Amino acid sequence: MRRGLIFVLMMAAVANLPVSALPLRAAAATASAPSVRSQGWAAVPHAAGSRTAISSSNLTTQAQLLQDPGFEAGSPWPAWTSSSSGGRSLIDGSAPHAGSYSAHLCQGTDGCSDQVSQAFTAPGRVLSATLTFWFRLETVDSTVANPAPCNDYVAVGLVDGSGGSGANSGLHYCEDWGATGYNQGSIDETGFLNAQAGQPVSLVAQGVTDAGGVSDFYVDDFTLTMTTADRGDATYPFSAVSTSQYRLSNSDGASWTDLDSTYLSLGVTPAVDALAIASGNADLWTANAGVNQDLGIAVSGGGYPSNGGQPEAWKESGGFAGTFSPNAAFVQSVVPLKAGTAYSFRLQWKANHPTRGGTIFAGAGLAPIFSPIRLTVQLVPQSSPPSVMGSSSRNQPRLLNADGMTWHDLDAGTEFSYTPSANGVIVLSGNADLWTENAGLNQDLGITVSDGGRGMYPTVPGQPEAWKESGGFAGTFSPNAAFVQTSLPVVAGVPYDIKLQWKTNQPARGGGIRAGAGPINGQYSPTTLMLRLFPGVNSLSSGPTVYDAASTQQYRLDGSDGASWIDLDSSATGAAKPLTLSITPASNCVAILSGNADLWTATAGFNQDLGIQVSWPGGVLSSRAVGWKESGGFAGIFSPNAAFVQAIVPMNAGTTYAVRLQWKANHSSMASSTFAGAGPINGNFSPTHLSAQLACP
Repeated sequence: MRRGLIFVLMMAAVANLPVSALPLRAAAATASAPSVRSQGWAAVPHAAGSRTAISSSNLTTQAQLLQDPGFEAGSPWPAWTSSSSGGRSLIDGSAPHAGSYSAHLCQGTDGCSDQVSQAFTAPGRVLSATLTFWFRLETVDSTVANPAPCNDYVAVGLVDGSGGSGANSGLHYCEDWGATGYNQGSIDETGFLNAQAGQPVSLVAQGVTDAGGVSDFYVDDFTLTMTTADRGDATYPFSAVSTSQYRLSNSDGASWTDLDSTYLSLGVTPAVDALAIASGNADLWTANAGVNQDLGIAVSGGGYPSNGGQPEAWKESGGFAGTFSPNAAFVQSVVPLKAGTAYSFRLQWKANHPTRGGTIFAGAGLAPIFSPIRLTVQLVPQSSPPSVMGSSSRNQPRLLNADGMTWHDLDAGTEFSYTPSANGVIVLSGNADLWTENAGLNQDLGITVSDGGRGMYPTVPGQPEAWKESGGFAGTFSPNAAFVQTSLPVVAGVPYDIKLQWKTNQPARGGGIRAGAGPINGQYSPTTLMLRLFPGVNSLSSGPTVYDAASTQQYRLDGSDGASWIDLDSSATGAAKPLTLSITPASNCVAILSGNADLWTATAGFNQDLGIQVSWPGGVLSSRAVGWKESGGFAGIFSPNAAFVQAIVPMNAGTTYAVRLQWKANHSSMASSTFAGAGPINGNFSPTHLSAQLACP
């Protein structure tokens, strides 16, 4: 079987297994039409939004899965199984979307339950899968109200082999749909197919009417777009993502709970001894004053967990009093793994103390698709000398009476020396819970590099190579899971001293700042410094495996409508767009994309959304589709949050992709502005980064 990447599986089935009528119910009605009632049928939890579970390694092309997607094979349509409560012929030529035939359900009769279905075997290790289709709904139901009770509806999606009594994932369209003619529907089926890997599943289109009137439903022209991966080496990342919104009520403040044990967990069995770079990215928030949100990465298998009942790494997120302050939280850790041992990675969460009736949430934005929550594991084979290094501290250091200008070493546990074995690029990252008891102070986190006087680093004496500012409203008790990342060229054989440093954003005058939240069992949330070497990279603009675009300008967005994504550097001076990457992979690859920015506003009530757009000749993936995060503090004012967003996108050999960092306000802000970039220091604002790491065979 030939290895490939993105491809369209134009409908093909390996079997025709009957599926009984499905006991489907629509979600609660909404006041607007047209409206999609649910994504995720009754048997699927967290109904709003799609979920993706990915275990990706070498990418490969699959055989066709579905047959006769447009019903054009002619009678008796052997690829399809029909079931009609009235004995009707359900495929006819009365109103096709294209060609000569379509599925025609219920056909103007009341008390109807009709469906067409096609069975196939779910492939394994699906990287992405999207089901699209065309549908038309016509009704003269005399009981239609606004909103309607959804007694007449058409449902389209995938179900498992149990005949509809088990797991399923689809959409309902109700009698108050309101749009005329054919409309296109789309469902992310990645998570469902991964959960059913190797098992029989069925594509189902079902029409249901009650006794109060008559409706006609037409469905036609299915398309399944899919990327899969076989399991060979550790080249590609493992990743799981969900666009649902989750809630945790009455946390006791001590017990960690899986955020989603089905869709936000990964099984990893390395072929060789490896270091796992594990990361979690989520918008966490609450409506309850005084409650913060803890996000952790739990590992089991081998010698893990290191501490019973505790994650290997965790971060705390919150705003002033913790209310409505999503913080684009990011947590990262390096975990050694043994060859042949099965490990489980899971995102977990809890409140920072007993909530007593309170609730915390993960996922920002509006239904049905919320900001993506992502768990990612990259495997790097252990080597000597190492290509990955990590150090961490579980202390809680405190910096008192800082002058707001001088950078200080954060902790002896967050520094190391590194001598690369080859010329290339090192990707450096720092991760810390930063906070203060003193109103008006924010916390700056930086990564400094020294080459022992050889003249390359530091780039500016006394200054870090990258830094971010973290704070909440007035800066009090607002840990922000701050994350800073940069990419730097290095020379083989040269020793580099690398440190996490910090300072206040202004003179402290008797005040102080801290790093580390908690404690839990006497240990604070780990503050970490990580390095990864990519040998052979000669240019951060041309790769071939690492790309990085950075800007020390401060950007301003005026009058965002809260819906339209705008290039962050659209106001950049000159013709060049400093926050755009151009990537043309030499082979089929998976790109790990990331954006890192200090976002803030001077206008109360507005948060800032940061996203990544990917386009190529003939196609585009919006920031909403690729990945985005929301950042803000209490009322959103002067609260930079070191926002970080991570996304994973497959890329085809020879295709040129444009990757852009974009932003918007969280709702219409016609009379206000949002900003990217804190500072300045010596005329330069905190660097905004857009980065890509390519995993290729």
